[in-house]
Formats: sequence, C-alpha cells, structure tokens
Amino acid sequence: MPKYSYKGKNIYGDLTEGVFEAPTEQGVMDMLKSKNYYVLEVKPLIERKDILDFDSKKKISAKELMLFCKHFAVILKAGIPVLHALSMVDSQTEDKSMKKIIEGVMKDIQMGSSLTQAIRNNGEKLPILMIYMIEAGEASGTLDKSLEVLHSHFEKSYETQNKVKAALRYPIIVSIVAVIVTVFLMVVVVPQFVGMFREKTMDLPWPTKALIGISDFFVEYGIITLLALVGLFILFKFYSFTPKGALNVDRLKLKLPLTRDFTTKNISARFARTMSSLLTAGVGITESMDITSRVVGNRYVEEKLQEVRRQIVAGKGIYIPFRDTQCFPEMLENMIMMGEEAGSIEAMLDNAAGIYEEELDSSTQRITDLIQPFVILFLGAVVGFIILAVAMPLFSLY
Repeated sequence: MPKYSYKGKNIYGDLTEGVFEAPTEQGVMDMLKSKNYYVLEVKPLIERKDILDFDSKKKISAKELMLFCKHFAVILKAGIPVLHALSMVDSQTEDKSMKKIIEGVMKDIQMGSSLTQAIRNNGEKLPILMIYMIEAGEASGTLDKSLEVLHSHFEKSYETQNKVKAALRYPIIVSIVAVIVTVFLMVVVVPQFVGMFREKTMDLPWPTKALIGISDFFVEYGIITLLALVGLFILFKFYSFTPKGALNVDRLKLKLPLTRDFTTKNISARFARTMSSLLTAGVGITESMDITSRVVGNRYVEEKLQEVRRQIVAGKGIYIPFRDTQCFPEMLENMIMMGEEAGSIEAMLDNAAGIYEEELDSSTQRITDLIQPFVILFLGAVVGFIILAVAMPLFSLY
C-alpha cells in the first residue's frame, strides 16, 4: 500500500506528524479524525531509493527478529514503558537494518503514533506475521506474551533454516568440485592425449572415440553451452517472477517426485507454526489464514489457502475447505479436524509444526545422504572412463 506523510492538530493545539500506510489519502484522514486531530496536511510520500544501497534491500534475518522479540519481551515484563524499552533494545542491536527500523518506530511513537502504527510505518522489511501479532498484543494488553510467541516462532524458524543449510552445504560443494574437475579433465588433460592419438594412424576403440568427441565438444562449444545454460537460467528466473510463472513453478514443486516430499513438509511446517503462533496471540481465524497464506512460500498454496479463508468467512469451518486444497498431508488434515472439534486447534497445530519440522530435518538428511554417494560415484565413473579410454589405445601400441 502507498505511504502518506501527514500533519494534524487537536483542540489543545498539540501537533502530530508522521507517515501512515493506507489505500488512499482518505484513509489517513480517517485515522487522524479517529484520534481527534484536525487534518492540516496529507500528501503521498515519495521515497528515494539508492540503487547502491544494498542494505536497504536486505530482509531482516530470523536470528535478528528472534533476538529483538526476546529482548523486547524481557524488558517489557520488567514494567518498563514501550519507548524506553525500545531504546534499550536499540542499544543491544548490531544489525544496521534492524536498528534503522527501531529508531524509526521510536520517532513515530514520540510523534504520537501507537506501537502498531509505528511498526506498520517502518516495518516493510518485517514479516507481516510480526506486525499483526504485535497489533493483537497491544490491543489486548498482552504485548509481552505476543513477543514471547514471536520469539519462539522465529527461534524455531532459525533452527530449521540452519539445519537445512548445514545439511545441504557439503553436497553442494562436492557437486561444484565434481563439475570443475570434469570440465578441467575434458578441456585440459584429455586434449593432450588426443593429439598423440591423432598422430598415429590406428583404429581407436569406441571409448576413446567417444572421449575425443566429448572433449572436442567441450573445447569448441563449452563457452557457448555455458552461456546458453546461463541464459536459460535467467529466463527461467524472470518467468518464475511473473504471477503466472510463479504459480506454475510452485505447483510443479508439489508434483515432481524429486521435490514433492520436501516441499510438502516445508509448507506444512510453516503453515502449522504460523497459524499456531497467530491463534495463540489472539488473532482471528480468518486474519490468521490470510497472513499464513502469504508466508508459506508457495504461490499455488497461497491461492488455495485464500479460498479456505473465503470458505471460513462463509461459515463452512476450516477442516473441509482445508482438506479440499489437496496440498497438505492427511495427518495434518486430521489434526486440524480434531483441533476444530475439541476447540484447541492452536495446540494441535503447534504439535503438528513440531512433527513436520522434525520430518523436514530428516528429509533434508536423507537427500544429503543420497546426493553424496551419487556425486562421488559420478566423479569416479568420469575419471574411470577417461583412464579406460586413454589406456586402451596405449596398450595396443605395445
């Protein structure tokens, strides 16, 4: 939504100014009137963006969000006012992007904004989940509890991300090394033997002929092939950024055997963890579904969950519309059914999140265990084939 800068004055002559996010200027005027301020000025905010300011494009990491929520909750529990608490958290924060957000929030609060509105004005890098949960906590007077739930949510997200990255790091490095070694052998090592064989008028065995053909292809067309692959990758990326492309790619992730299991468990873990956190913080079921649909990380599933939200608004409950999406495991569907019937859906979702986070970790480990021997066997087969292809004609010379 667009942002507007505003100025207002109340009957006592007190001035207020700041930035507000709203669909139209009228939304800003309504906000000021609700706080008993007369509107002095409302105008669209034109933000200057420096293309060299890479920090402005960086999202806040789960680790920084986790630390912010933890420190803020602990300080608030001690009875310290919000503004002073934010100042204390700011002094403990090292991340530049997070410090900029905190300082912007403090400035808006000093200008008369609520914490929720200040977070909305400055939180374009923050997850929408965090904004809504802070709003729910401030409205209900349980801000510290909402922050504790957020801390737990981001802590589990951070742990899951680290496990996935750590598990995939080694096979990725081994795969890159395997490709580099293969290209080096074909472009540098093999041509030296090929020249010797071409000088001899001899009938070469088929492995040697195949090796020479592959080596010639790498030498003559290697750069063109590399550029073509890079071009195809860039085109694919551009396509995946379009609405239709993102929808098709994300749908494909749920269909392909190689990605289906991992994608389904990852989406299930995110859905269950986010929904549980929102419902625990007191956010309504329809709002929770709307927010969760936008953080599952899959456009196709997002559309399905938006349909679930519409069905909930129409009074059809959550289980039947959720089951009809056919995007989630049957176990998660059953846990939602039991939670809906027992009136403890947030507890069921919390249990489901723990289960799928563990399964995601196991799936990642299984993928790693499969990739490592495959890459080693591939590299061994390439080297073995080269040795065989070079050795066979050498033996025939003696």
